[in-house]
Amino acid sequence: MRSIKVLVANDKETDLLIIESCLQLNEVPVKVLKAKNGEQAYELAQTESPDLIVMDWDMPVMDGIGAIKQLKSSKNTKEIPVIMLTAVNRSSENLKTALSAGAIDFVRYPIDEIEFLARVKSVLRMNRYYREKVKAENEAKKLLSAQVDFKNRELAALTLNSLYKKNLILKLKKKLSSISKKCPEANEILFILNYFDESEEDWNIFRDYFEAVHNGFFDRLSAVHSELTPNEKRLCAYLRIGLNSNEISKLLSISKEGIKKNRYLLRKKMGLQTGDSLEDFISKI
Repeated sequence: MRSIKVLVANDKETDLLIIESCLQLNEVPVKVLKAKNGEQAYELAQTESPDLIVMDWDMPVMDGIGAIKQLKSSKNTKEIPVIMLTAVNRSSENLKTALSAGAIDFVRYPIDEIEFLARVKSVLRMNRYYREKVKAENEAKKLLSAQVDFKNRELAALTLNSLYKKNLILKLKKKLSSISKKCPEANEILFILNYFDESEEDWNIFRDYFEAVHNGFFDRLSAVHSELTPNEKRLCAYLRIGLNSNEISKLLSISKEGIKKNRYLLRKKMGLQTGDSLEDFISKI
């Protein structure tokens, strides 16, 4: 059974012993870490990552409120729950100050063993549920991210396959045009190829697939940057699925220099600074 680490910050040895004895009554083994002031408590929390902090209000060097504010401003300790120990004569306004600073609960002196242990168990239980919830959410985000990456690869493959088909048709049409005078049947085939060579239809198919993966992307893009042209929106979509400039230039039938210019104009419209990644910005839309 994993023991629980509880950091107790209190400058009075008697209070430390009382709190430690209360914690030992818990069914789960408790390892007690001790600090004499708020500064020590903050430093210990950074290195030990306790499951709970029991913080006295009045201490030398740094009081409990100051320590809680520092703990909550640190990435490493901001999620650690804190129970504040307060004197019986503290006003409700004082308690509001403690809760606003980041304390999750408070216990008044003199400490009642049953009440104190009940509050400790309640806070630990809530914190365990919270951590499990965060863990599940993070795993769900990772799974969703992996699914989106897979779908993006599928979209890229579909798009490049369409590009291959388009280039093949262009080569075939060029060859047929060169022999059309000698071979009348070539004109019939050219007519058929012209009928099926609908680049706009390819874009509509791509857009439907893209929206299925990135639902509402174009609406969000238009809401933030309504001034974008249709071709700039296409460029954003192609960048979102990870196509490079060479692939995009063929899809949009413009030169690599043209793509470079379009990227520059797009960055300018989006207000990006030197060093900002256009791809990262688009991925967050």
